[in-house]
Amino acid sequence: MANLGFFADLTSVRLDLWDIDASAEALERIRPDIVFMGASLQPWWHITQLPPEVFAELDQARFGPWLPMHLTLVHRLMQAVRSSGIQATVVNAAYPDAVGPVLAAAGLAPDLGIGDVANIVPGLAWPGLRRRPHP
Repeated sequence: MANLGFFADLTSVRLDLWDIDASAEALERIRPDIVFMGASLQPWWHITQLPPEVFAELDQARFGPWLPMHLTLVHRLMQAVRSSGIQATVVNAAYPDAVGPVLAAAGLAPDLGIGDVANIVPGLAWPGLRRRPHP
């Protein structure tokens, strides 16, 4: 929204998603309106670094071998959100096309998913990181 002249009050908090209880406590204390989830255990491009024959063999299984790398941390976050009792909107950027439906089966789906995250970076400008002052 910065491109339209609106500047949001954004705060980032580091969570240890392996520690569901501590994450839930932090979420309960902060009580955010929106939780943006961008963490993953493996970047999407990492699979391209495999030897071609290994990649070709794994690629036959489609997204199956890669899903746990994206699902695991979102699952833990959603457990923390549920445990915290907050009513925040959770936006997931970690392979949302697959992660959302899997977590929906457990009643833990994020509210929405977003892809092509690099495209939204300009709109998520954090005032403390700006090189130019606010207009």
